[in-house]
Amino acid sequence: MSEFANMIVGYIPTDWDGDESLISVGDPEGSQTQELFFTYDYSKNAFVFDDLEIEATSQIWDPKSEFWGLVADTVSAKFSGPAEPVNGECLGRAYKIFTEEDDDMTGLRLVAGPADSGEFSNLDKKYNGKYYFRYEYECDGENYDERVLVILD
Repeated sequence: MSEFANMIVGYIPTDWDGDESLISVGDPEGSQTQELFFTYDYSKNAFVFDDLEIEATSQIWDPKSEFWGLVADTVSAKFSGPAEPVNGECLGRAYKIFTEEDDDMTGLRLVAGPADSGEFSNLDKKYNGKYYFRYEYECDGENYDERVLVILD
C-alpha cells in the first residue's frame, strides 16, 4: 500500500487581478499564482520536496516547533515576491486540521472542500498577498479529502 499526503503551498500576489476571480490550486499559470508542491511520504516518514527531504519527528504535532520553522523556511525560499515568509505555526496548525488532530482555525480560513476540486473565489481580491495550503490524502493512487485553507496571518 502506498500512502502520501499531497500538499501545495501557494501565494497570491498583492497585484493579482484574475479574470474570473477564481483560484484553481494546481494551476499556478492559469491562476496567476506561485505554488510549491511537496508530499508527506508515509513510507519514508518525511516531507519530500524536489531537492530535499525533511524527516518528520514528533515535532510535527507542535505547530511552534523547529520542524515547522524548517518547512516554512523551505517553502518561503521557493517564492519570489512575498514581503513576508509563510508562517510556520499556521502551516503546522493547518496540517493538524487536515489530519484531524486539531480544529483551531485561528488565522486560517477554509476556502475549498472535497466538492470544490481545489478551486476557490478571490472575489474583491480579499486574499491578495496571502498564502494558501492545499492538502489531499492519496492511498494506492486514489485521492481523498482535498481541502484548501488560506493563511490569514
